[in-house]
Amino acid sequence: YMTFQLLIRISFFVPTTKTFIVNSGGVLTIIEAVKAHEEGPQDDYLFKSSALGLLTNLSLEVDDIIKAEVASEECVDLVLECMKRWPEKEYAQKRGCIYFYEVGQIDEVKDLMHEKRVGVPIIDALDRFRERNKDVHKWAMQALVVYARS
Repeated sequence: YMTFQLLIRISFFVPTTKTFIVNSGGVLTIIEAVKAHEEGPQDDYLFKSSALGLLTNLSLEVDDIIKAEVASEECVDLVLECMKRWPEKEYAQKRGCIYFYEVGQIDEVKDLMHEKRVGVPIIDALDRFRERNKDVHKWAMQALVVYARS
């Protein structure tokens, strides 16, 4: 959890670290850590939402090759799980919508997004946060537009 939190901050403030994290096998490490953690006693939300936050930061990379690495099926599944499992958590909903907005820019990912039905949790976030949190609502709207165009 703390390692993810540190990497979230570093990847936000030092953008070049995103490429380094991805090129050094960081995406696979995130997925493997989440899988290993599922059998541990720690708070599932803190750990998985931190992984979600890091994947979202990595998806903000302008390089499509890096962005495509973060848009793997396992990553999409993790983001979807967080959004579906914690629909009331603003952080999970906002970061999930940002992630789908970003990876949805890649043509190859659009079919996967439709296959996984990512529009369902996006629409849920759009409705749920319409009045409660304008920032989450804004990102849900943007993600939905990208999803609808594909």
